[in-house]
Amino acid sequence: TKSELHFYAVPVLLVCVFAYFVAHCFLSVYEMVIDALLLCFVADVDDNDGTDGRPYYASDKLRKYIEETSTELNLLTRKDKTEETEPAQI
Repeated sequence: TKSELHFYAVPVLLVCVFAYFVAHCFLSVYEMVIDALLLCFVADVDDNDGTDGRPYYASDKLRKYIEETSTELNLLTRKDKTEETEPAQI
């Protein structure tokens, strides 16, 4: 609506570049959090065995998700579909 602004591509391009950098920063932080959670899960499984003296600190939902994903991944990567394989140990 301003009469002195005839070329809209530059402001739109600047907004798009700025939005890209903001989204990239947000997703980078999100990725680091997911990586840190998975590393903490692996350290928990290595250090603890699930007994009363050394219980797992990871939530039941996370352990169940990792176990189900491991089982499905084994089914997808198995060459011989008739052979039974064990899921990865948690």
